[in-house]
Amino acid sequence: MGFLLSESPWFSAAKRTLELTFAGDMAGKRIVDLGCLEGGYTVEFARMGFEALGIEIRRNNFAACEYVKAHVNLPNLCFARDNVWNVQKYGEFDAIFCSGLLYHLDRPLEFLKKISPLCRRLLIINTHVCRETPNSNFPLGEMTEHEGASGKWYHEFDPASP
Repeated sequence: MGFLLSESPWFSAAKRTLELTFAGDMAGKRIVDLGCLEGGYTVEFARMGFEALGIEIRRNNFAACEYVKAHVNLPNLCFARDNVWNVQKYGEFDAIFCSGLLYHLDRPLEFLKKISPLCRRLLIINTHVCRETPNSNFPLGEMTEHEGASGKWYHEFDPASP
């Protein structure tokens, strides 16, 4: 049997939080999924009744979003191929879902300050943090300070690769 995103612990926690926050009334409420990958969470938010927008910059991931959109009957589901730093052009949202994104940004604290005024009610953040002695499975840089916070950089890919 395959994995269902709707049954994942991350989505279950987000769903419960959204249901409590909006007392089960998601109709007409707007949510944005920042850096939505293939749009899985965005689809689930639309199924809950939200006006759901997924923003994804990577071409291949966005192509998957378009495929998903074409194969589900969810008129309240939208995707935009854009940089999340441009989210303000899509207006305000009742909820913002920011999962697996902050560690991709070079200025995560600045980004949080940018999206905060766009959020009317609820901001859900899921990210990774690094302790001074990390698991050696991850090639991290030296401890550094950035935006007033200490941490280590993790590079997903070789910066010299195309």
